[in-house]
Amino acid sequence: MRTTTALTALAAALALGGTMTACGSGAPASHAASPAPANSFHLFSACNYMRNAFDTSNTAEDKQVAAWLAGTKAGADFSRLVNNGGSAGAAAAGKAMAADCAAAGVTVTFTADTPAPSSPQAPPSSQPAPAPTMTRQTDTIVFKVWGSGYPSVQYGTDSNNNSPPGGYGPLGDGNALPWSATLPYDGGALYYYVSAQLEGYGDISDSVTEVITTYCSGGSPKTESFPLANGHASGGYNIAQAEYTGGATGNATQAESDAGC
Repeated sequence: MRTTTALTALAAALALGGTMTACGSGAPASHAASPAPANSFHLFSACNYMRNAFDTSNTAEDKQVAAWLAGTKAGADFSRLVNNGGSAGAAAAGKAMAADCAAAGVTVTFTADTPAPSSPQAPPSSQPAPAPTMTRQTDTIVFKVWGSGYPSVQYGTDSNNNSPPGGYGPLGDGNALPWSATLPYDGGALYYYVSAQLEGYGDISDSVTEVITTYCSGGSPKTESFPLANGHASGGYNIAQAEYTGGATGNATQAESDAGC
């Protein structure tokens, strides 16, 4: 038979170790409060009373047991059982109380019932930050000529040819260096080119480069340059020709990947 120990003091004593309970065998005793029996039966009555699962939320019953055991070793053990402030001490008092009851012919075993541990609470799951996505992209073809001299320049695509009037050099159509121009990338263009011709002297180089700026959500824009073609010429009326003939470059996809979106 298990004795529920909801005593305020005992609950505090067993807060770390669980709930102390009592069980045993013997003739059941009446739970009705009654005058203390003859001294020789005090211990027997108290132990039998505890054995029969008395309601420990009823402080009058607790006082009845304490009154039966007043002035005895068992009374001191019962007081320790109820008032001890630590689970280890309460367990020791329970063993002493069981021994006292055994001497009176009543078997009562005190055990500590440890409440089942509550399931650990999983930490609140934090939602992963959304993966960055590309918001926009600029794709430009850059034509450049640099070096010495005043070359005449032509640049463009298979469908867009340009001849900037420079106003310099022996022929009056040369361009001051360094020189540059841009066109939007056209995936349908068959080629891109820049041609620079010297006018009697100089040393020049030219290039065609694709420049892509990728804008990703939650990040700074990333700009990458993809060289497409280079040329060089020196002296006389030689021509530096830089021409890309590979069609669609596919660099926009690479730039998006490199930007992480």
